[in-house]
Amino acid sequence: MFGEGSRAKADEVASIILERNPDEHRALHMLARIAYTDGRMADAADYLRRAQTLAPDTAQYHAELSEVLHSLQWQEESAAELYKAIDLGLDNEQIYTQLGAALSNMGDFEKAQEAFLRAVDNPETLGSAYYGISMISGFEQQQGLVEKMQAALNRADLPDRELGNLHFALGRACNNSKDYDQAFHHYTQANLKRRQGMPFTLETERINTRRIIESFTLELFEKFEGCGNPSELPVFIIGMPRSGTTLVEQIIASHPQVHGAGELNDLWRTIEQVTSFLPPGAQLPENIDQVKPEAWEFIGTQYVNTITQRSWDALRISDKLPFNYTLAGIIQLMLPNARIIHCRRNPLDTCVSCFTTSFGSDRGFTRDLHELGGTYRTYQDLMAHWHKVMPGRILDVVYEELVENTEEQARKLIEHLGLAWDDACLEFYKNKRRVSTSSLVQVRQPVYKTSVGRWRRYEKHLAPLISAIEEDY
Repeated sequence: MFGEGSRAKADEVASIILERNPDEHRALHMLARIAYTDGRMADAADYLRRAQTLAPDTAQYHAELSEVLHSLQWQEESAAELYKAIDLGLDNEQIYTQLGAALSNMGDFEKAQEAFLRAVDNPETLGSAYYGISMISGFEQQQGLVEKMQAALNRADLPDRELGNLHFALGRACNNSKDYDQAFHHYTQANLKRRQGMPFTLETERINTRRIIESFTLELFEKFEGCGNPSELPVFIIGMPRSGTTLVEQIIASHPQVHGAGELNDLWRTIEQVTSFLPPGAQLPENIDQVKPEAWEFIGTQYVNTITQRSWDALRISDKLPFNYTLAGIIQLMLPNARIIHCRRNPLDTCVSCFTTSFGSDRGFTRDLHELGGTYRTYQDLMAHWHKVMPGRILDVVYEELVENTEEQARKLIEHLGLAWDDACLEFYKNKRRVSTSSLVQVRQPVYKTSVGRWRRYEKHLAPLISAIEEDY
């Protein structure tokens, strides 16, 4: 939203305006946007509430507060703000798509579908709305809805993004009716459409993986031993997307002393500051050993202060952004007592689940089977490296073992967090916390095993994926 320099300037200007006129709600709105961009969600919510008090009829402030509250896991309050925005005239298909997503996250699937259906006539939201319905419905006794989706494929006014989401929705419908070949056809078409405008190069991914492995050595960790912030508050749940990260977070977040914050960008924002502790001209990751030792405590403290805003009383706060697996070495340097949980699942099940899911952000590698398999291989190699240079720091949780013996694995998770066991962790499906990933339906049910071995439904289509996973580079 703002660059680093423009954020500082905007913050300065807005603060000056408020000093001169404390009732200037637009300045408070600007400060809210800056706080949101910086990951200071509690501050953003406070600014927006103050702006609402001064301009109670501004629907935009309610819609934006809904998004902030969504990030803070305050799902009921988030949905309430959307209803207020609608009452104030923000009555359009986009807001109903957001409302459908919010209600889905809360587990109110009936009302969610009603909201999504109000957005299926607009080409800018049609595909997203149908995909939202597909995430919460098996389309049983809704053949008419499937026929409408099929008819919508012929519309010439759909943006590629929405056409892609429509194919994803139809893929899920065909999968549920066990027409797996047609389902795979729709998934392939979906990824072709979503791939446009999402540049990704597998060779670049491989090069970057080698650079990380060569830079983060045993000697590096020995050099910076004793640095970093000693807080035990952060918990990082890492792995490939669709590897069980949501289920793991739902289990540990059911513990009364754990706050599950979902997928956060806070770590990535925080580590941008590392460059200010490097000599001129130094590059990362190659010159990671030249970072000033005091950097790690400073940056670790910045991260802890940021996530504390999400829960003031939790003993552990989890961040389940899967791609943090590339930053495990940085986590060790800045937060040596943070818990790291690595979710691992059958490679083909993981990759098929990625290929058949519409992600909001996935760096683009899930759109092609060869690139997906190649990226999975780089992930495997990088995780093997972290275990080698950081022995004992990462707890591996295998998805298949978790669904086969949930209590045993859940107890290992809670023990790894350094907390006393609580039986609520076995009733994670009763937890009403917001879940905003593609597993939002599954984690509201007891553990089930139907997703194990799912790749076999599509086995005859997976040759490019399998060869890429096995390919050396």
